[in-house]
Amino acid sequence: MTNEQYVISMVPPQGWHEIEVDPKHREIEIERQLGQLRYVVPSWRTVYPALRRYLVKAYADAWKSGVRYAIATDIDPDDAVQVMATFMIAQLPQASVLGDLDDELDAVIETLSSEQAELGDGEFMSLQKVNLPKMGTAVRAQSITSLVDDKGGKTNRRVASLRTFIPCGEHVFVVTGATPQIDIADVLFNLFASMADTVSIEFVNSSAYASTSGEEIS
Repeated sequence: MTNEQYVISMVPPQGWHEIEVDPKHREIEIERQLGQLRYVVPSWRTVYPALRRYLVKAYADAWKSGVRYAIATDIDPDDAVQVMATFMIAQLPQASVLGDLDDELDAVIETLSSEQAELGDGEFMSLQKVNLPKMGTAVRAQSITSLVDDKGGKTNRRVASLRTFIPCGEHVFVVTGATPQIDIADVLFNLFASMADTVSIEFVNSSAYASTSGEEIS
């Protein structure tokens, strides 16, 4: 079917808030997040440039790749451990010509395997098929990779991400949890997987939505 539209729902953890990744609001959102971190991150003047570059690139890449709904952790100065993470949902075109489930999954795995083969030292990616409680079979990629600078070169900064690729209708929805805190990546991988398990996508005859509150994201 053409012109398929979807309602996407999920259950976000407590202490996360919706973020604006569109070009019009992106700078305001980045400054708001960095402002929260200013008085809780040690060696702020040293850390700030790298954090800002990470957020600018993450949000720009997210928008270009089809992300229209995203949430991030709130910073609580009273917490002993500060967690910086984002969770995003993107809608992409179908991955294969025919578009049936097996072809879609195989096409996603082929693309990710090519990405996997290009990883450098200290980077890794694991791939597996998973069965989501609400969405059936999907492909999951768990990785730690290097951030890329403006010229396309790899930096010594790493990001941990868990991407879940969900074929649905004429699209593949990509659910991504990401964090620059690779020292706690294993804990956050488990959290990202639990969050992805709550995602539900349903076909409707009206505009596409992606929010726990039914907020339009077109």
